Amino acid sequence: VKPALPQTLFAIISGYNDFEYVRTALRMSIVDYLDKPVTVEKVYAVLERMNAVFSAREQAAPNMAGLGEAMAELLRLEDVSLLQLKETGERCHANLLGVSNLTVVFLGAKRPESIPAAALEKALAVHEIACVFLPCGGGTLCVMHSERPYAVRDVRACVQSALEEAFASGEVECAGFSAQYMSLCDLKKAEQEASYAARYARFFDEEMVDFNALETDGGSNLSGCRSQIGFALRTGEWQSAMEQVRQTVEVMQKNKLTPELFCHVCLELIYQGLGVCRETGREFEKNGRPFLPHVEISELMRCDEVGRWTIETYDAMIQWLRQRRIQTERKDVLRARKYIDEHFGEPITLEMLSQMCSMHTTYFSVIFKEQIGMTYIKYLNVVRIEKAKQMLLAGEKVKDVGERCGFGSPRYFTEKFKQYTGVTPDQFRKNA
Repeated sequence: VKPALPQTLFAIISGYNDFEYVRTALRMSIVDYLDKPVTVEKVYAVLERMNAVFSAREQAAPNMAGLGEAMAELLRLEDVSLLQLKETGERCHANLLGVSNLTVVFLGAKRPESIPAAALEKALAVHEIACVFLPCGGGTLCVMHSERPYAVRDVRACVQSALEEAFASGEVECAGFSAQYMSLCDLKKAEQEASYAARYARFFDEEMVDFNALETDGGSNLSGCRSQIGFALRTGEWQSAMEQVRQTVEVMQKNKLTPELFCHVCLELIYQGLGVCRETGREFEKNGRPFLPHVEISELMRCDEVGRWTIETYDAMIQWLRQRRIQTERKDVLRARKYIDEHFGEPITLEMLSQMCSMHTTYFSVIFKEQIGMTYIKYLNVVRIEKAKQMLLAGEKVKDVGERCGFGSPRYFTEKFKQYTGVTPDQFRKNA
């Protein structure tokens, strides 16, 4: 019923109190689960909670117009306090303090009007999630919020379903998800996370990427800086990586951090680089010997020495990574390409191909693109489309061709085929 009547509230009355029943029911975003004995008092209590939700919706409806204006204003601020939330809300006639369970999605689209906003709103309403769309550099932000907590993985699946046709047609290129936050005080941070995740998605030709899947830096204050350096190292932007390291060291020296804190931050930067080196399948060696950063840094006495050591070590790691790129055996990537050629009709994932080559997924993506000339997902689609052409010319049915070539549904096959060839499968066969 929910897709047809997304504003409806539900409660389940059941004779079963098994935990699995209850957990499955709660995943449906119901108001309550009543097990036996069911009394009139319990039913009235549920109805009162439902009435409270409806009342809150009625009060919130007039505020939706000002909500977008208020959010746009908050995004222009670096830090937002509860007082600023209150004042901004009063100016825009919106209850900003009542907005909670916040997740931001950055949608990279060629044209803002190509984003299926209505479909997204309807799909999210099933989970009792409201959304506001805001223009953002190079794309559109979808700010999702709800009165009750929700699982981001469920919302991700919901968004992917609503954007399926837009992804297939190329109108929407990518979507990046932020982490979930409790209030609009973190709106700016969520926007930055979503934008960063979308940048990853666009570079690797992925449709959707979660920031939480990329954020592996331990949550330190330098997590954003370290992620950007790691991104530059993985994508071969050596000069950019070195410049960011130099700038970070200079800022720390200028701010006169304590020696302990200065050394700690420099070690964090070094281990970030070592992590990227490890993604190649080998450990970084300095001057042909195992590298022990804690030992080396303990022998340095001054901050300028530690800063210079950090920069020189990064330069050595970059030279090592350059050499590894050159030495990376082409046969590993060719083996992955051969697997795609022979198993194009089966489910093929980035993780599967990376494990086959004993590489980290990000490193494999970069190497595959460098050596083959396109991302693995684009190559997979090209192979599938070429095989589909051969089958169509042999007289096979469109439905059978789509299934044999690894496309999930006839509609998805038709959309992908047209995206790559400019015509539908039927038109291609007719023209041929």
